[in-house]
Amino acid sequence: MIEVTKDNYKDEIGGGQAVLNFFLEGCRPCEELLKTLWELDEIVNVYRIDVLEALVLARDFGIKEVPALILYENGEYIRKISGSKLGHLEKEAIIEKLEI
Repeated sequence: MIEVTKDNYKDEIGGGQAVLNFFLEGCRPCEELLKTLWELDEIVNVYRIDVLEALVLARDFGIKEVPALILYENGEYIRKISGSKLGHLEKEAIIEKLEI
């Protein structure tokens, strides 16, 4: 899992499937989701971006709550899931919701 910025995230997510995780430091559901994201990173590249460092980008993606996960395929936006309940989901549930 790699932390990216608003300036380099496009370079990182370019090939294959990738998941971009918008998070906020101190956000409990974001912290709870970390273990699952490490497991998910074994099958798909996971990148993290601090929402406070990328407010305009978050707004452009319609991020209204964190954590948020966005699935990309070959650099193209596919779908997004978000909300505090993500912190309680297991890897398999996230795979199903993102349709990985």
